[in-house]
Amino acid sequence: MHFPPYYKRPEWQRFIIGILVGGLVSYFVLIYMYGVMYEELLAENYELREEIIDLRQQNKALLESQENQDTARTIEAIEITISNPNVLKNDSLLVSQLKTLIKEEVSHLIGNDILNVSSSVELLISAIENKAFTIDSVTYHFSITRLIIDSKLIIAVEGKVAN
Repeated sequence: MHFPPYYKRPEWQRFIIGILVGGLVSYFVLIYMYGVMYEELLAENYELREEIIDLRQQNKALLESQENQDTARTIEAIEITISNPNVLKNDSLLVSQLKTLIKEEVSHLIGNDILNVSSSVELLISAIENKAFTIDSVTYHFSITRLIIDSKLIIAVEGKVAN
């Protein structure tokens, strides 16, 4: 049995090349879509873990506060905002990790009396500004632009890359 030499005809060559190029393009589109989906799931997972850590710390501090039966107002939550995320490459996962590192630095303040915290504002500012936060071998420094001390401690920081 003899197969005709279709591979020599230009129409068949274009058809076979079209199939190969289409397969490659669809493969790269599939890989791109998978990467975007995985990045979104990873960011959501990290945000949920951060929320769980915050809620555990808040619950622990409130239970300790309830045991002491203090009538004074205490800090119940900490909120960190980074005012220039574009310097940090607009990477939401990186910004979220940096917020978590800063929260861990000041998490001991949850459950403390507001008057005690307000009397040691300079110590709080120097604790954040003098610490270098390192993620993926890149070091970041922050300076506090706004600090609001109430039942919710709000800290606005401005970041810069040290390396």
